[in-house]
Amino acid sequence: MQRIWFKYVIIPLAICGIIGISTYFWLRSSLPQIEGELRLPGVTVPIEISRSEHGLVSIEANSMDDVWFGLGVAHAQDRLWQMMSMRRFALGRMSEVIGEDTLQLDMRQRRLGFGRLAKAQFDTLDAATKTALTRYADGVNAYLAGDDGALPLEFQLLGFDPVPWEPWHGLLWGRLMGHQLTARWREDLARATVLPIAGAAKMKELWPEISDDAKSAALDVTLPPLFHPDPKGASNAWAIAPHKSKSGAALLAGDPHLGLSIPGIWYVARLKAGKRVIEGGTTPGVPFVIIGRNASLAWSITSNEADLQDVVTVERADITSRITETINIDGEYDENLTVSFFNDAPVISGELAESGDGEGHALLSTALSSNDRSPDALMRLNMAATVDEGIDALKLFVAPFLNVQLADLSGDIAQVHAGVVPVRGTVSGRLPIAPIDAWAETDVTRIETIMRNPVDGFVANANEMTLGLDDTVHGDWPKPARAERLQSLLSQPKSFSLDDMGTFQTDIRDVTWELWRRVLDGKNFIGEEAQAIIALRDWNGDMRRDLAAPLIYSAWIAHIRYQIFADELGERTPTIPLPGPMQLADMIRNQSLWCDDVKSSIVENCDKIAENAFTATIETLTGVLGSDIDDWHWGDTHVAQFRHALLGRIPFFADYYDRRIETDGGNRTLNRGATPRQSSAKRGFPHVHGAGLRTLHDLGGAPSRYMVGPGQSGNPFSDHYDDLLEPWRDGEYVGFDAPRAGLLRLLPRGN
Repeated sequence: MQRIWFKYVIIPLAICGIIGISTYFWLRSSLPQIEGELRLPGVTVPIEISRSEHGLVSIEANSMDDVWFGLGVAHAQDRLWQMMSMRRFALGRMSEVIGEDTLQLDMRQRRLGFGRLAKAQFDTLDAATKTALTRYADGVNAYLAGDDGALPLEFQLLGFDPVPWEPWHGLLWGRLMGHQLTARWREDLARATVLPIAGAAKMKELWPEISDDAKSAALDVTLPPLFHPDPKGASNAWAIAPHKSKSGAALLAGDPHLGLSIPGIWYVARLKAGKRVIEGGTTPGVPFVIIGRNASLAWSITSNEADLQDVVTVERADITSRITETINIDGEYDENLTVSFFNDAPVISGELAESGDGEGHALLSTALSSNDRSPDALMRLNMAATVDEGIDALKLFVAPFLNVQLADLSGDIAQVHAGVVPVRGTVSGRLPIAPIDAWAETDVTRIETIMRNPVDGFVANANEMTLGLDDTVHGDWPKPARAERLQSLLSQPKSFSLDDMGTFQTDIRDVTWELWRRVLDGKNFIGEEAQAIIALRDWNGDMRRDLAAPLIYSAWIAHIRYQIFADELGERTPTIPLPGPMQLADMIRNQSLWCDDVKSSIVENCDKIAENAFTATIETLTGVLGSDIDDWHWGDTHVAQFRHALLGRIPFFADYYDRRIETDGGNRTLNRGATPRQSSAKRGFPHVHGAGLRTLHDLGGAPSRYMVGPGQSGNPFSDHYDDLLEPWRDGEYVGFDAPRAGLLRLLPRGN
C-alpha cells in the first residue's frame, strides 16, 4: 500500500510541484532588470534608468535623443504587453492572435483607419518630433533584441512574439485618445432611433438645438455592435496665481479622468538631459510627457465636451472611393473587408458598410483629420519655457478639443483652448445629417479663447462649458456640479499650499444633494423609508464609502431617471446620455413632458414621480441588502474595478490579474468615481471611471507630487503592479524625491 501511495500520489504531486515552481520562476524572469548594467544595440553613450521605491522612473542622458531611447526601454520593460496590445487594437489586428472573437472589433478599427492616418501623419511632422518618435522606437526594439527573459504571460497564452516598433506607431495612442474623447457618433444614431418614439418636442427639451422638423433624421435601425454607454472623458485642472499661493509661486493641479484598467493608462516618468528636465504623466507607446511640467512651465488638460463628430446618412451613389483591407484570423484564413468612403469620411455602420449596398453611416470627425500636427504641439509644449511659448505650441493642436491650463516660473497662469471644432452651418449635428449638409476636413475653426491672470487668482475647469463658445458650437458639457464645487473651494479667502491642492483633488462632496433635500421635506414615510430619511437628514453630500446616504441618494436618482424615461425609451434608455440630478431637478420643477407615463391614461405629476421613486428605491435596496439600513454602505456597491483587458475575462486568471477596492466619490465629485449609465439599486454602482493620474506642481521649487493607479508596472510579479492601489484610493501622493530603489545603466553593446 505504501508503494502504491508513493507511486501514484506522492510522485505525481511532487512532479506537479516541481513544474509549478519552475513555471513560477520562469515567469518571474519576465520582470525587468532594474539594477546593474545592460548592454543594448543602439546605445552610444551611457543612459541611466533609475526607479524610486514606488516605481517612478527617471531617465538621464547627455541628450534628449538618448532620453527618448531610454524611455522606450523603460516603457517596454514595464508595460510591453500594454504597448503591443494597444498597437494591435488601434490597427485592427487583434484577430491575428485571438481569433474570430475580435473580428468585429478589427473591422471597426480598419474602417476608422488609424494605421493609414498615422503613417501619413508621421511624414508631416517637425524633424524634432520625428527624431523623438524614432529614438523611442529604437529603445523599444533594443529592449526586445536584448532581453533574454520570458515574455509576459499574455504573450505565452496567445502564442506570439512582439514585432518591432516603428516610429509611426507612437502616433496611434493619440489617434485612439482623440477618437475616444470625441466619440459621440453612436449617440447621434441612438437619438435618431429614439426620435420617432419620443417625438421632437420631448427631444428638444433635452437637446434644444434639435429642430422641430427633425423627423427626416429619424431612424429605425439596430444600433451598431460594441456600443459602450459608459462614462466618457472628464477631468479637473486648475492653476493658482502667486498671490493666492503660500509659496509665493504659481501652483497647478491636474487629474484626467478616464476608464479604469490594469495596467493603468498612465506611467510617471522624469526625463533629464543636461539642465533640461521634463516630468509627469506619460503613456506607454508615446515618447512625450502628456501632463506634467519642465523646469519653468507646468500644464494639465481637461476634455472640452464640444461635439466633434457627425454621422452622415449615405447610399451607394454617395460613395467616392473604396479600399480593401485583409484581416487574418489566427493564422488560419483571411477575411477581406471593403471600406467605403464618402469623400474622406469612412462608412462605419449600416447595411452599406456590411454589404456595399443599401444605406450606411459615414463618420465625420476631427479625430480622423489627415492634417493633424497635434504631436508637434505636444513636443513643443514639452520644450516650452513660458506660458506664451506654451500657447504658441498649442496652436498646432487639432484633436481632440481640449482646455489646457498653464503656469510658469514668472507667475503667469492661463487657460486656453487647444484644437479645432467643425463649422456645421445650419445643422446641429445632434442627429444624422444628409450628404448635402456634411462638413469637410477643412471646414473647421480654432476658438483661441485665452483666460490669463484673472483678478480672482485662478483658472479652473471641470469639463463645464468654457467661455468663447458661441451658439454654433454644440456639445454635451456636464451640468456644473463639479465645477461649482471647485469654484467654491478655490474662491476661499486664503492662500493655498500643495496640501490644499491634494485635498481638493480628493474632495468627495456632491453638491447636487442640496437640490433634492427639499423634495423629501414634509413627506410622511414609515418603516425602512423613514430610516432612510433619517440617514439622509444630516448628510452633507459627502460620498463616503462607509455611509448609507450616498447609496440611497444614487439609487433614488437612478430610479427617478428610469421612471421618467423608460416608458418611452424601453431598452434604449441607456443608449443616450440622460440628464443628471441638476437637470432632473429642473425637469421636476418645470413639470417636464417626460414625466407623463405614456402607458397610462392619466397625466402623471413630476413631484409624485420623485416621491414614488423614493419608495420603490428603498424597497429594492431592502430586498438586495436587508432591512437594517445601518448595514448599508456606499462602498459595498461602489467598488473600483481595475480589469485586465485580456486576462480579466478568464475566470482563473481574473482572480490573479484584476484588482478591486471600495472607494469614495461618485459621478459628480471632484474625486470622480463614475459609474455606468445602467447603474441602479439592483445592478449596483461599480466605479469604472476616474482619476488614473493626479499631479500637483509648485513652480516655487518644491518637489511635484503624483499618484498613478493602481501602479507603474503591468507585470503581476512586480511589486509595482498594485502597490499604489490603496494610496490611490486614500488620496496619497508620491514623488521623485522618494528613496531610489534601483539604478540601471544602459551601455553600448560593443562587438
